[in-house]
Amino acid sequence: MKNIFTAVSAVALLAMSGVPASAFVVHLDNFTVTKNGVTLMNDNFTDTTGLGVAGPMTEPSNDGTNGIYNIFEAGGQSEGSLAGNRTFDTDGAALQPSVVVPGTNIRTTTMELRTNRTDVSDPNGLKTDDTFRVDAIVSLGSLTDLGIADAYGIRLRDRNTPTTVGNDELRLAIRKDGSNNPTVALRHRDAELNVNTVLEAITLSALDLSSHDQVRLTLEKANAGSDTITASYELLSSGVGSGNVAFTSTFDIFNGEDWTRAGFRALDANIVSEPGTLLIFSMALVGLGIARRRRSV
Repeated sequence: MKNIFTAVSAVALLAMSGVPASAFVVHLDNFTVTKNGVTLMNDNFTDTTGLGVAGPMTEPSNDGTNGIYNIFEAGGQSEGSLAGNRTFDTDGAALQPSVVVPGTNIRTTTMELRTNRTDVSDPNGLKTDDTFRVDAIVSLGSLTDLGIADAYGIRLRDRNTPTTVGNDELRLAIRKDGSNNPTVALRHRDAELNVNTVLEAITLSALDLSSHDQVRLTLEKANAGSDTITASYELLSSGVGSGNVAFTSTFDIFNGEDWTRAGFRALDANIVSEPGTLLIFSMALVGLGIARRRRSV
């Protein structure tokens, strides 16, 4: 009985706090997109002109600009020319409702390269009849701060706003699995059905993490006549790679749409329920404990 009330007290205190259990900081050192064998954009984050400005891009977006990021939850991002990286700090992002677990909150901060998203007859953008590759070199140091289901990495998606037709989002990210193991995970999200599927996850060993400080994440469409996206990663130590690791699982990302956009996202998914939700849960535990005690008397 004492243990039940101890657990209830902890839950109730967490409920009253109403804040996430943890946050983490990750550094993105390089973000590169190639298209049809030519570099579309290569950003090493040494500019100081603003979060929305990407490295020079060789073709215009829908609005005619070159090299622009869409920024979501800008409070969680910063960039410095001396550091040569973009910092994603989930503690600086606003709490927002989770669409995966109703009644709970998460924090995310995201950037997305604003490539063209008109139909395939326009040669600009990442289209179904192109080949393209997205690479991100990102730090591994924040892994010690990650909780279960926290993640950071690259993605391809065709749903720019809730009103934009499109449902596919393919993610390749550093992520803690349900057993708190660090992994590189390839996942698909169907935004219309609200379904997240782990396609494949490769566990990182203690040796992997102790002997490397960065990882290169890659999503690639290697064949112009196929919609198949492949995934791979490479661990780095002081910029030196240890060999590419390819995923056996693939995904055909173009399903009804002929364009996609590349981005980077950090997710703090150490979900804390709304205060009311947790308090109701704690009251239920109290009732359960009292009922069990009465039956045992």
